[in-house]
Amino acid sequence: MWAILFIINYFASAYEEKVIQLISSDIREYIANKLSVASFQNVKSNNEGTYISWLNNDIQQIEANGLRQYFEFWSNLFSVGLSIVALVTYHYSLLLVTFLLMGLMLKFPSFFEKKMNQATEQLAVANEAFISKIQDTIAGYETFYSFNIFNRMKRNINDASFQLKDEKVKYVQSTKYAEGFIGFVNIVSQVAIVTATGVLAYLNVVTIGALSSTGNLASTIFNAVSQGSQNLMLYKTVDVYFSKYQAFELRQVEHFRDIPFKTSIQLENIHYAFDGKDILKDINFTFEKSKKYAVIGESGAGKSTLLNIISGRINDFEGSIIVDNQRVSDTNNLRYIFSYIAQQPHIFNDTLKDNITLWRNIEPGMLDTIASKLRINAFASLNQMIEENGQNLSGGQKQRIAVARIMLNQHKIYLLDEMTANLDKESAIMIENMLLDDKDATVIMVTHHLYEENKHKFDDVLCL
Repeated sequence: MWAILFIINYFASAYEEKVIQLISSDIREYIANKLSVASFQNVKSNNEGTYISWLNNDIQQIEANGLRQYFEFWSNLFSVGLSIVALVTYHYSLLLVTFLLMGLMLKFPSFFEKKMNQATEQLAVANEAFISKIQDTIAGYETFYSFNIFNRMKRNINDASFQLKDEKVKYVQSTKYAEGFIGFVNIVSQVAIVTATGVLAYLNVVTIGALSSTGNLASTIFNAVSQGSQNLMLYKTVDVYFSKYQAFELRQVEHFRDIPFKTSIQLENIHYAFDGKDILKDINFTFEKSKKYAVIGESGAGKSTLLNIISGRINDFEGSIIVDNQRVSDTNNLRYIFSYIAQQPHIFNDTLKDNITLWRNIEPGMLDTIASKLRINAFASLNQMIEENGQNLSGGQKQRIAVARIMLNQHKIYLLDEMTANLDKESAIMIENMLLDDKDATVIMVTHHLYEENKHKFDDVLCL
């Protein structure tokens, strides 16, 4: 018998965990879908630590306080059902009292719902802040090392840890406060059933021996109901997380609409302000297909901001972007016609090949040709693993990978944001030439410095 129960419990537990992990994977996919369809600005309104917390800490809380509580609730309900069947054999009045007290206990979670939701929300925010702070601190290790200020690093970690500790303590206090009340009602309910049985025994409706049996059944029933009530209370708190994910739909990208580009891209009266300060004002300019343009200006003049507007990354600007004499209604769709290179391109912890192709199916011959042309195969083989964010690569090597990405892309409008700012002159000129010599490409390059060797290759210069 024990062997059978062990086997049943083993397979039931394994199945439960499988279901929980499948649901967790679905939730992560749901979050990923949110991020993939949201506007660039909306995603960037939070830091990376926030989304890491969503995909890790939040899921752990949903598993512990939602999914596991759900399964445990039904297990407790099954136990209650069996005990009620036994209890009703003594007298139907005990069933009525039991249902009345059960209803009261199951109602209790609603009394603490607001307080528990607040505690859960504060804990979620604290987890996001903790991940962000730790991520920022660890990323700055080289700075702490260079200036020998490890005390500051330790302080940052300790401060973040104590802030998280405070919120976790508050959360547990809220939980235990509610559990205490539920436990009190549990005891009162058990006493009530025993008292009711005593009254029935006094009236000779049941035997005096029923006191012991109904007491044991009441203990089983109300302990299970008490636990089930706590299951419900915790289960309802996970709504906080799903409400947060749903609220992320503040600005979604409209359905993709193909934007043809045959002649020109026109900027008309572009104005952008941030925190009440004008960054760009009355920008009017036309970029013609297959021509090369440099965007120059002092630091803070809005060069990178202009590139972000053109590429659809910033959409809360005034003015219009006109492609082939057609005003673009949803600038998020502009990303489908541009290839963008940032000053610090992200390199994935994957093979060199996947970092270049970005997991797309590219003809091997084309990939080999571009890798050879950019001399990428001089520092790594295509199947070599690249460390996180390209830690085993130089700045120039990272930029060559970024250039290879856009050269394999079908979009021949290159937006280059200070991409050679941190490179030596020889590497910078070589990479710029690769793109400027592409006769079919339209190049819009933000730069602080125009090299004499390449100046003649630009058709026009936009000075901000």
